[in-house]
Amino acid sequence: MARTRPDNGAISLSGLLNFCAVVILVCALFLIIDVRHRMTGYRAVYGQGVQGTATVTDCGSHLISTYCVGDFTSADGRVKRSEIRVNGAAELLEETGRGPRSAAPVLVPAVMSDAGAGEAWTLQGKPWLRPGKAQLLALVPVAAPVVVLWILLRGGPGARRQRIDHVRLIRSRRTHQREIARIRRGRAG
Repeated sequence: MARTRPDNGAISLSGLLNFCAVVILVCALFLIIDVRHRMTGYRAVYGQGVQGTATVTDCGSHLISTYCVGDFTSADGRVKRSEIRVNGAAELLEETGRGPRSAAPVLVPAVMSDAGAGEAWTLQGKPWLRPGKAQLLALVPVAAPVVVLWILLRGGPGARRQRIDHVRLIRSRRTHQREIARIRRGRAG
């Protein structure tokens, strides 16, 4: 007969550790996928993409960011895509003062990673470099164990300060010993 434990509503340590491990794993996976996505944008902007222009037709927002969609036309006219996401357009429109909710379509220089891509990247403002709220929120659970591990292994900022003070003490002793030797040489003639 199986033994059952009554549920008193308390969280066990193993349950908490398992939950934290799952959260850290999901956040790390999100960051890895996001970095790969941003690397695709970087490569597209710096020479491996299809150059053209994007006509931003609409911008919207959801819980953590603002996004824009529009139509892309390559410089040679061969590639035409409509209703694709234009990364960096919302920030670009805010910088120019038009705002992401402007009524008129806006033409921006853009690039796609390849002809079948579902998104374009603006050539201005480095959208692949600018982290959003989602990236920063996902970074916290991943960075926290690294910081804790650093504090435990290296002793943290206090231990660093002690090591620096120790090096300064050794230098001051050497300087003091050199000064005494110089005075003795002066006395000896």
